[in-house]
Amino acid sequence: DVVRAAGGIIINEDTCLMIFRRGKWDLPKGKIDDGESSETAAIREVKEECNVDAEIQTKVCTTWHHYWAMGRIILKKTKWYLMSTKTPHTISPQQEEDIEQIVWMNKEQVHDALKNSFTSIAYVIDNFYALEAHR
Repeated sequence: DVVRAAGGIIINEDTCLMIFRRGKWDLPKGKIDDGESSETAAIREVKEECNVDAEIQTKVCTTWHHYWAMGRIILKKTKWYLMSTKTPHTISPQQEEDIEQIVWMNKEQVHDALKNSFTSIAYVIDNFYALEAHR
């Protein structure tokens, strides 16, 4: 089984939005609904999880990771998009998704947060900063 998901790296000036969920720093993402494009899903998930209206700038990368659920391995494919927002001040964590905190972080703070995150998230962030270096 492959679960398709999409997520976003939301930037505001020189900061990046990070969420704290289930004891780890993460980026907003979620499953793509039937008939939904990955871009639409990424925008919807960012709105639901963080209460931020975002627009896609470009695709950053795709990650694959697996996890156990109901006694079997589930493979998750996530498409990641670089996004901007005109409403950075509206952030509000979606409690139903166990999001405890949402923080706008500069590059140094993101680097520190990645010490308590997932390998796939570090990969996405590395790709984002590589992309930024070439913009």
